Amino acid sequence: MVGVFSFKPSRMAPNEVLELTPEAIKLARWKPEENRYVFYNPEAEQDPEVAWLIPGKGYWALFEHPVSIVPQGGLIPEEGVALPLKPGWNQIANPFPKPIEWTLSNLYVGKDEEVKSLEE
Repeated sequence: MVGVFSFKPSRMAPNEVLELTPEAIKLARWKPEENRYVFYNPEAEQDPEVAWLIPGKGYWALFEHPVSIVPQGGLIPEEGVALPLKPGWNQIANPFPKPIEWTLSNLYVGKDEEVKSLEE
């Protein structure tokens, strides 16, 4: 299951956003610069990729029971979010509470001061 958080949480720690005990959370994220997954582990120092739930980033989540997430925070601005991409595969997610059309003209990339759509 891919976890997507389509709101800007007022609290960003996984156990606070999911309102679960840290032990009940099974969360992973691909770390392209190291070519491996990192896992949320409440008994160890957290990798920054799983220490905070960031809108626009995609997460793998596994729950033993149904979980309802009650958004506590704000909506994502209409212009979306900016994510720094690393070489290799990047795990991204829709930051909005509604479907978006994944067309090349709706996705933007930037380098230095220049921003273009993927279509360009």
